[in-house]
Amino acid sequence: MTRRLALLNPNTNAATTAMMAAIAASHVPPGIAVEGPARS
Repeated sequence: MTRRLALLNPNTNAATTAMMAAIAASHVPPGIAVEGPARS
């Protein structure tokens, strides 16, 4: 089972939040999916 971690950052733009999600994803253990901003 994969667990999800949502990264929300309302104080900046979607590109910065996506960058933060990518950094977070490189530091979580296996089985954790980091989700950043929704793509439209």
